[in-house]
Parts: sequence; C-alpha cells; structure tokens
Amino acid sequence: MWDTLVLTYKGSKEVKRNKLIMLKCQYENVCYRRSWIIQSMVSRLQVILNSLRSLGSTVSQYEINDKIIWILPAKWIAQETALRTSEDLEAMPLEELVGILTIYELIVWYYYRLVR
Repeated sequence: MWDTLVLTYKGSKEVKRNKLIMLKCQYENVCYRRSWIIQSMVSRLQVILNSLRSLGSTVSQYEINDKIIWILPAKWIAQETALRTSEDLEAMPLEELVGILTIYELIVWYYYRLVR
C-alpha cells in the first residue's frame, strides 16, 4: 500500500529523472521578459529551484545569483558590472541581491518617467 502511494505521488525513477531533466531545462532557459519586474522573474526562478530541490538536485547560491545577473536586460549592464566587481556573489543571500536589483529597477523606472 505504502509503495503504491509513494509511486503515485512521487513517481517512478524514470518519472523523477524526466522531471529533473525538464526542470533543469527550464532553469537554463529562464529569461527576463520585458513586461516583468525583477520580483516576477525571481519568483518564477524560485518555483523552478524549489521543484529541483524537492527532487534532490541542488544549485549553489553563486549559480543562482549568477543566473539572475546573467539574464538581466542589456540596459542593466552598469548594475551587472557593479555587482560582479564589488560584491561577493557566493556569500550574498538571494534576498539581498533582489533588494539591490529592485532599488535599481525603481531608480531606472523613475528616471525614464522624468525624461519622458
């Protein structure tokens, strides 16, 4: 009975392997959409990361931070450069990185409103 429940809700090894492959593909292909704000992108990434963790796969903090910085739009190059040169991406918690990017996003949004 227990084995049936486990198989039903967790899936067989083949199902888990395919879910893991699919999630890794989603992680690699996550991107920043023009209509999104930083928080939306990070929330989408968190869903993928949580699913990966539930299947036993781990992603280092540096890889997560690097992924977020890597997929920023080209107009964020100044912020990307500043983060890569001045911050320790291995030790930086995700919340701190999101906070920095959210502040920058608000400044850019405000600046473009003033210019237009």
